[in-house]
Formats: sequence, C-alpha cells, structure tokens
Amino acid sequence: HSNAFVCRRSSAEFVVWLASSDLLPAQGLIQQFKTAFSQGQMRALSERLWIEPSYVVCPLIGDNTAWQGVYQELDRQTHQKSPLSENELSEDNRPKDDAQSLQMIIPKQDWPQFFARCLSEKAITFEFQPIFRSDTRQQWFAECLMRIPYQDQQLQGFQVWPAIEQLKLTCAFDRLVVQAALMYLHANPEQKLSINICDQTLATSEFLPWFSHTMSNYPDLTDDLFIEVQESFLEYPQAINSLITLSATGVQLVLDRVVARQQTIESFVLLPIAAIKFDVDLLAHYVQSPQKSSMPGLATASLEPTPVIAGTEQQNLFISSLFTLANTCDVEIIIDGIETKQQFLRAEQLQMAGLQGFYIGRPVASCQQLLSKATHAALS
Repeated sequence: HSNAFVCRRSSAEFVVWLASSDLLPAQGLIQQFKTAFSQGQMRALSERLWIEPSYVVCPLIGDNTAWQGVYQELDRQTHQKSPLSENELSEDNRPKDDAQSLQMIIPKQDWPQFFARCLSEKAITFEFQPIFRSDTRQQWFAECLMRIPYQDQQLQGFQVWPAIEQLKLTCAFDRLVVQAALMYLHANPEQKLSINICDQTLATSEFLPWFSHTMSNYPDLTDDLFIEVQESFLEYPQAINSLITLSATGVQLVLDRVVARQQTIESFVLLPIAAIKFDVDLLAHYVQSPQKSSMPGLATASLEPTPVIAGTEQQNLFISSLFTLANTCDVEIIIDGIETKQQFLRAEQLQMAGLQGFYIGRPVASCQQLLSKATHAALS
C-alpha cells in the first residue's frame, strides 16, 4: 500500500499507519491482525513476549511531520476505548492490564500505603525456579521470583510491578530484592540464585554505587549471585558501562528476554555477560542443522518459513548471529519458557547450555525444596 508505513514509537512498541479515507480496507486489515495474534504459535508467542495489539483510528493529517499529534491521539483513544465496535471487542478479548488486575484486589488509592508498608517491613518472599544444565541434567542455579503476601494469597510479579513502576518505587524494591537474595544465599551456601533488576533501576545514578558497596560486604557470595538484565536495557545511554560496573562486583550477568535486536549483535563483544536467555517460542521455527555449523558444538539455526510472522527471515539471521557470537565469546545460552513436552523436545534439539520452564521444574517455596528436586523427572 503506497500510503502505509511503520514507525518505531519506543523500544517495545510499533505503530502501523494507514492513510486512507475508506475505513473498510483498514477494518479488514485489523481483522487479519486479530486473527493472526489469536491463533496457534503467534498467540503463544505474543503472550510470552507481552505483545498486546491495540487498534485505534486517528484523524488524517496533511503531512508526515505531525507525529506528536498522532501519538497524543493514540494515547487518548488507547486509554479511553477502542474504535472497534463493542460486539467485535467482547470483554473476553479485551487486553488485560496487569495494574488493573491488582486494582481488583487492592484499591488503587491504597497502593502508596500498601507498598510503603511492604518496604518498611521488608515484606517480600521468593519462589525459586530452577535452571538445569542440559548436559548433566543437574541444577545450575535458580531464579528468584518475587512474591508479596497479602491476606491469604501471594501477589505475583506481573501483578505488582506495574503498580511499583507507576509509584516510581522500582529502585527501592530492587534493593530489597538484592538484600533478600543475599540473605537466602547466606543461609543456603550450597545454592546459586539469580534476581531480575529493572531497566529503570539500573539507569539510576544511585543504584550501582549502592550495589557495589553492598556486595563488598559479601565477598563470599559474589560467585553465587546472577543478575538478570533485560535486553531492552541496552538502549539506555551508558548501558554497557553500567553492565561493566555491575560485573566488576563479581556477580555473573544474564541477558534476559532476548529477541535478538541488531544493537545487541553490534555491541555483543563488549557485553560482560555469562549467559543469554531465549524464550523457546521465539525459536519455534528453528531446527537443528549440525551439518551447516561452522563451530563445534553449535547447531546453526535454520528457518521453516511461515507467512504469519513478518520479518522472520531477518530475525532468523539475527538469532543465528547471536548463536555464533555466544559460542565465540564463551557465553552460554539458556532456553526459557519450556511448559510442554513438545517445547522440551524442541529445546533439547537445539543443544543449548541451560533449560528452564514449568515442564522441567516448577517454582518452589524454599531453597530446601530445590535441593530435594535437583533432578526433575522430565530430564531423567
């Protein structure tokens, strides 16, 4: 279409702009997007990567320079209502807002008091999800999943973090997560744990000095702590310098939620990381091709084309490049999100270093339970 183009709005959001006075073709295209995102592997992938397509109608503009007005209209309509009819967008199909999910449990006006009390009382707990070595079938380390007790339930990360971000408390809670993880490691010296640190926290000027000082008080625990950093953090100014400072404390870094951005490939040799995480569904269209591998132990990815995913060939190239770079730089690859036998077999075929997911190891409530489940039946 001569009047259709795509622009990048943020690191995780793209706008498809259709300039047309006739809404019928646009509505047909919208329906195609809806169908694609609701079926099979695309549905699983969009849920895993938190992709929630939204559809809005903006007034036509005379030139391509008035983007601010377009964005304002997008924000206004996205937060008010969809231009699709109420019949088309039933309650079951509406995107579910995680912050709204928390609001159904705790009224929004009570959030500041609730989270302030959590911080003052250090009222967080962890569940621990094991990551296994694919060659030895033994536990490598365990990821700490933050939980906040509330009445008779445990609030999960996807429920509380959007509210924490809205209240600008990410750095305070990330500090609390670090302290809690060190406490668990001190009490369980046989364990290795990983924690996730938010992009916003890593970008603040006060976190890295605080973290360096804190880790200097626990020199015996640095080898046992992994810090998981999202790939999106690499878009921040001075991101590489921040990661180098973080790595200098002795902890190991894992690049998480990797979707193989070009920027990651270009700066890969500068990254002080020990491992990268790929979601198994992101690799759904790749099969092992050892005969094409140019390096021992590396299965070069090849693609089975699908008409549903736009730009798959380019992403295939990026992922293949990351596999090669990781092998060259001794960076290990973990395949995450393994929840079914089919996904497990797919991950096994790729022969990467680590495996993680509910199918091979569900989160448990204590480090002692991790020890008792060091080898899962699915890996036997």
